[in-house]
Amino acid sequence: MRLLITFIVTIMITATAVGQEEDRNSKKERIQALKVAYITEKLSLTPDQAQVFWPIYNTYGERMSEIYSRERKVLKETRNQFDTMDESSAKNTLDNIQSFEQQKLDARKELFVSLKNKLSYKKTLILLKAEGDFRRDLLHKLRGDKDGKRDHREP
Repeated sequence: MRLLITFIVTIMITATAVGQEEDRNSKKERIQALKVAYITEKLSLTPDQAQVFWPIYNTYGERMSEIYSRERKVLKETRNQFDTMDESSAKNTLDNIQSFEQQKLDARKELFVSLKNKLSYKKTLILLKAEGDFRRDLLHKLRGDKDGKRDHREP
């Protein structure tokens, strides 16, 4: 009887964990689809431009995602070690953070170089603005701000 209960509880926990992971992946996919639509609209990409732009931008996005993932891992480990961290560890962590920042800058620079002859300079600037606008609008919606916009008036 005890074995049966343990088995059922294990199945329920596993099913819940799998469901949460699928839900997380589904949310990421929906956000990515919204971002693609948003950027495509803001850049007014022709089909030919989109065919050239998206592989370059997706490569950049994957690279940035990898950098952010490694950075989050280091920061999470650091958070758990603040009380016991010595100066040498602190220096190594700061060096890692600086390295991540440089990698992000390098990835961004590589994106600009790759887009230089593919998109106009103006559309590249519009891309920068569209990325920021999308991120800001998404954060406002996640926070539950009315109409996705933050009310800047004082209470």
